[in-house]
Amino acid sequence: MTGSEKPKLWLKGPKIDLLIGCGGWSLPLIGLTFYLTGSHYGAMSLGFYFLALFCNNPHYMATLHRAYGLKRDVDRYKVFSIYITAIIGVSGIAAHISPQMVPLLFTIYLVWSPWHYTGQNFGIAMMMMRRGDVSIKRGQRNALYASYIGSYLVWLVELDGEKSQDAMTLTIGMPEAIAVGLKLIGYLIFGIGAAYSFLSLSQQYSTRVLIAPMLLHTSQFLWFLLPGVLRGSLGQEYPATYFSAGILAFMHCAQYLWITSYYAKRESEQGPERSKPEWRPWRYFSILVLGGIALFVPGPWIVSTVFRHDLFESAMIFMALVNIHHFMLDGAIWKLRDGRIARLLLGSNQREKESEPIENSAMPDLLKWLLGKSWPARLTRFGGGTILLLCAVVDQTQNVLTTRGSGQAMVEAARAINANDSRVYFRSAQNLLASNRRPEGIAELEAALELNPRNLAALHALAQQRMVSQELSEANDLYLKILDISPKDLSALNNLGLFSINDENWEQAAVYFRKASKIDPVRWESRCFLGQSLTKLGEYAKATASLEFCLASIDQFEKEDQPRRLAMILPFLIECYEHTGRTEEADTFRSLGFPTKP
Repeated sequence: MTGSEKPKLWLKGPKIDLLIGCGGWSLPLIGLTFYLTGSHYGAMSLGFYFLALFCNNPHYMATLHRAYGLKRDVDRYKVFSIYITAIIGVSGIAAHISPQMVPLLFTIYLVWSPWHYTGQNFGIAMMMMRRGDVSIKRGQRNALYASYIGSYLVWLVELDGEKSQDAMTLTIGMPEAIAVGLKLIGYLIFGIGAAYSFLSLSQQYSTRVLIAPMLLHTSQFLWFLLPGVLRGSLGQEYPATYFSAGILAFMHCAQYLWITSYYAKRESEQGPERSKPEWRPWRYFSILVLGGIALFVPGPWIVSTVFRHDLFESAMIFMALVNIHHFMLDGAIWKLRDGRIARLLLGSNQREKESEPIENSAMPDLLKWLLGKSWPARLTRFGGGTILLLCAVVDQTQNVLTTRGSGQAMVEAARAINANDSRVYFRSAQNLLASNRRPEGIAELEAALELNPRNLAALHALAQQRMVSQELSEANDLYLKILDISPKDLSALNNLGLFSINDENWEQAAVYFRKASKIDPVRWESRCFLGQSLTKLGEYAKATASLEFCLASIDQFEKEDQPRRLAMILPFLIECYEHTGRTEEADTFRSLGFPTKP
């Protein structure tokens, strides 16, 4: 490229760049995910798990390929490529020894993920502007950056909502009023920042050079703000296949591979660092696929087999840690102010100011031999790749066999592949209980908990079986374990409250139902039993508020069910009215045939 030659606007052409790089496919893919998840949840989950082999997992390997491929990069990012990697490895060992660490790691992953996605979208927007010779002023850039931060703020508040009951995440339990205010601020920052930046830029530059950053900003809205809008206006909840292992992760990873493959090709063509300047896309992609498999698949299976650790939990630990490592390393190695990156991504003529020659590779001699042309090296590569592919096939098979709704024959096949998988025992228990084989089903649930004592699904199922058989003391103990793992579990809180009512421990019942009502203020049963408990404790004013809420919302139930529910609240409400001087209202309800004392 000569000094006067301008860089091309597009990396791989307008169609691919706008569709994948700028998220042009966001709306149809998100819409399809929302539509299909309800009726085809199992198929969608399996589909995204399969796609991870060819998109999500390779995108992690692309970062490692970039950071560890050259000695100069290993030296430059030594803190991240060596020391942070060692810390991540120690954390993985600690998490397997102390599973209480898993929610912390998973929370870090979930909180950091949207910030990582946001940073990538903003970075690509800046890159596309600079490739289009858009000279964005500091104020315009800051406004656009603030807009992206505003969308992240909304998502972060949604993640920390008081109703969050996910035992895999830690939340601060933000009050609803504060959450609403913060989300409103986020929406305003997003809208005002984008409007100021793009409107001012549109007066100087054509739509052709602004369409990419504008589309990226639209994608940011679709990814992070649209779901909240749908939840607030239509009550539409996020599908389980939306974020961490779903459509957003897929689009982000495809976007990442779009830009890293372009960078790798340019680096191979222009830099003196590579011994083989010819860039082969299939070779590059094969390395990423096999490397991605190596990052995620063998580790959990080895830990599960050797140490009899739950395969599913181990896979979750690996997923969280690989992501955290990726976020740290990615933030260090991709910076447009780096002259070499700017030269390759922006088409800049800026040359690197380095006096020392760049070594060809950071690889040790053994790895250099492995990548050589000798037939033993090629045979070793082929064998290793085949083993990794077989590992992926086995892992995919295990996932299919243990998916929701799997028949007993499929479950037994999964048990034969890996018996140290709590999903095997839980699915088997579901099948046995559905066939009225309760003793065998309960034994399978107990086996699942022996393998993974923090398996909430198995704890809930076993507690329900204890209640069915009137083993209330054992059920109570199981629900207490559930609360230790997931303090906001509504089912555990409500059932423990009912046990307390059964023991006439009204004070303890009020504690449980008050917590449940704070998590979900519109849950009718929680508010009803809270009102009953407070009435028994003589806290009539507070009891009246809960009972009147239940009375006002009685119409949401079928007419055949309304008399039973009225019988649950009116006797207590009459008593509250009598003790708070509202005798006329008490007499009105008493005329319906309900006694004063329940």
